[in-house]
Amino acid sequence: MSLSDQLLKFGHGNSKLPNTTITFSLPAGHTCPGALLCHSWVDPLSGKVHDGPNCQFRCSAASEETRPSVRQARQHNWRLLLGLNTGAMVDLLDLSLRAQRRSYSERLRWFVSGDCYNSYLRDALLEIARRHPSLLFYLYSKNLPLWLECGRPLALPDNLILTASWGGRYDFLLMDGLFSRTARVVHTYEEAYAAGLAIDTTDALAYAPAPSHFAHLSHGTQPKGSVAGQAIAARKSAGLFHGYSSRATIPVHTVPLIAAP
Repeated sequence: MSLSDQLLKFGHGNSKLPNTTITFSLPAGHTCPGALLCHSWVDPLSGKVHDGPNCQFRCSAASEETRPSVRQARQHNWRLLLGLNTGAMVDLLDLSLRAQRRSYSERLRWFVSGDCYNSYLRDALLEIARRHPSLLFYLYSKNLPLWLECGRPLALPDNLILTASWGGRYDFLLMDGLFSRTARVVHTYEEAYAAGLAIDTTDALAYAPAPSHFAHLSHGTQPKGSVAGQAIAARKSAGLFHGYSSRATIPVHTVPLIAAP
């Protein structure tokens, strides 16, 4: 087995993020214990997408895994982490990151696909942030109980930022404002406007120094006839944002300046 086969695979940028952002992914759905409204996954052998019984908008990361190379890379990372305790995870993550970090890397987004699925991995992420103080780490999570301690948000290193995501099994933990930074998926600009939320298409609000509540527009391949799919098609027809491969984007930090319905 070559050294690269023994290391976790990190990426550098994607259609949404610049090359200064390191990315890390696990298989969508399979590693997302808090997923509900976005719960989708891909069969690791056939590459077929499956949607959960409560799925209202298909996870875009799951759709990406219909490509064998993407699916294999994420499965590789999961295989290497499975069964490890926190100490072993720290060693593997640290070695892999040091081998693949670039001189111009500024940030690392954990879980472009997947989620932090247990406390061993969570504690490993905390330690990695402490070992790499010059990097800013951030992540989204629906596995919200993992980030609480005695009913309050867990203390995180200064260079690790968590965004709590709506649409999961633990939304009740978001009702009383426990988390100061949250994100939710909306289908239209009007929906974001009505909720008073800025729409973020660059992740800037996910790692901004000041926490806020914001929205993401649904995107990616959706089940035929779904509400999400119809909304994306309407935005595409109007020349508006419909995916990260498109040129049509909107500014971050601003609530859409359109009339509320």
